[in-house]
Amino acid sequence: MSFLNKPLFKNVDSFSLGLFRFVFGAFMLIEMIFYLKSGFFKDSVMVPYYNFPYDYLEFISPMGDSAMGFVHFLMGLSAILIMIGYYSRWASLLFFICFTYFLLCCRGLFNNHFYLFSLLSLLFVFLDADRSFSIRPKNKAKEKVIPMWQLNILRFQVVVVYFFGGVAKLTHDWLVLKEPMRETLKS
Repeated sequence: MSFLNKPLFKNVDSFSLGLFRFVFGAFMLIEMIFYLKSGFFKDSVMVPYYNFPYDYLEFISPMGDSAMGFVHFLMGLSAILIMIGYYSRWASLLFFICFTYFLLCCRGLFNNHFYLFSLLSLLFVFLDADRSFSIRPKNKAKEKVIPMWQLNILRFQVVVVYFFGGVAKLTHDWLVLKEPMRETLKS
């Protein structure tokens, strides 16, 4: 197994991981602003009379309007902190908890992008993504290298989600009937 140690733990520049963290945080902030302006957050979880719970997670349900608004605020705040790299591990954990809670409130919200957002935010808890391109406290920001496995695990996660998202579309509806894209393109 020593042949794996060398490529996995080889030190590489942390700039690409820091840039990925910044872009992820920026996209999540844009997503939270979109949810706020479009009413998606409220319309999809808070307003419906009935939400479809996940099996064995029936106890997870939307809280009241003000509490859900606070959850949305926390997601936006943590997205900003992830983006700027300030306590990004804690911010990623907070974003993961809030976004996963939002995702688990209703099974009807599931899509592979939301699932990926949740998984990536969880991964950022364990990665040194704040070594570059961040306003991390100065005493910890001296080392600008990370082990290669930190880049590879993100690559692997993105590939897995989109691979299985593609496999799920290998059905009669998608390939022959061209649904739901045909209806989407009509409107």
